[in-house]
Amino acid sequence: MAITALPTAPSRASDPATFSDDADTWVAALGTFTTEANALQTDVNAKQVLAAASAVAADTSANDSALSAASAAASANFKGLWSSLSGSLNKPATVLHDGAYWALLNNLANVASSTPSASNSDWAFSSGTRWRAPYTASATLSANSQNTVSATSAAADMTLPSMAVNDFVVVHNSKTSTQTVRIMNSTYTIRGRKGTASAGDNLVMGTGDTIHLVCVATNTLEAV
Repeated sequence: MAITALPTAPSRASDPATFSDDADTWVAALGTFTTEANALQTDVNAKQVLAAASAVAADTSANDSALSAASAAASANFKGLWSSLSGSLNKPATVLHDGAYWALLNNLANVASSTPSASNSDWAFSSGTRWRAPYTASATLSANSQNTVSATSAAADMTLPSMAVNDFVVVHNSKTSTQTVRIMNSTYTIRGRKGTASAGDNLVMGTGDTIHLVCVATNTLEAV
């Protein structure tokens, strides 16, 4: 915004009459100048906030663009099922594993030795549901997987996998199931909203129940 310029300031070098006239005119203009200067300060401060927000948005947009470019490059380099691969694999590359697509973050000398998972720094989850095909009988689960169980002949015993911190496992007892599902727990302390299950305490799930367990510490899982 514009500010009205102040008139000539009074000078001690002027003669008394000129000094008095200049002083009167200058002081009279100070009220308008003060109002306009304060308004300008408010305007500048507001624009500073907007500029800072724009800088953050621009930085976020640049990061999003970089991620999109990396994702597009990985998608264009789909290598197929991870389980079918062997030998060296360099980025950009994407593989399918456990119902999900994983983008490669580090070049691998032997892809078979690096299993895609949320706890493996070689890989980043790209997309997919991660839901496995339904189990119909007892099985040992894998870390970082989402599992549906549809048992009709006998109760299904699902054994918990070995899990590191931040790993997870989800189990859903399908509505098509006529049996209970037992989460076989020989290792972990499992914490939930209604209490804690110790190692050796198995969990029983009815039809339609779902449990999501996250490893929060060594041998400690939390139901979320």
